Amino acid sequence: MAKKHGGLLLDLLKNTNYLSGKTRQLYLWANYSACIKGNDFINGNYCYRLIPYQLDFWEAENFCFVRGGHLAFSDNEETWNSTLSFLWKIGFKEKEIWTGVYKDILGVWKYSNGQKVSYAKWASGNLFDDGDDCSLMRIGSLYSSSAMYDRRCTMNPHAFLCRYKLPTD
Repeated sequence: MAKKHGGLLLDLLKNTNYLSGKTRQLYLWANYSACIKGNDFINGNYCYRLIPYQLDFWEAENFCFVRGGHLAFSDNEETWNSTLSFLWKIGFKEKEIWTGVYKDILGVWKYSNGQKVSYAKWASGNLFDDGDDCSLMRIGSLYSSSAMYDRRCTMNPHAFLCRYKLPTD
């Protein structure tokens, strides 16, 4: 019985790729779970952690959810300004980041925790295209030029913030 050329090498390569993927998942889990005081942004009863890896909207929401949080959203002007200030402080300017805002099947915009949106900083030029059912924040070069835009949820990876409720003492 003849052995295929490279069979052992291909098996080794497949196993190495599989382990590499699992190692990356473990690294992400260990290094981006919950928040660390002094390292992350705290606003009220919530902690916000920047995840610099680019994922689609629902992958990002799942990433936050399995770690006890949700994609971050701003439900008032103070939270919007504090979040923007944090992103500027760490040099996250002229970039796009997912916000925890999506449109449900009835066309209602909701936060990633399921509540109906009560505050949104939509860009004045946003078109609200059909099929663009998730929201991102575009951090502008000027503070006043930062705003929310609707985008497709999939095949459109961006960095994101996770929002975790702080434990009460």
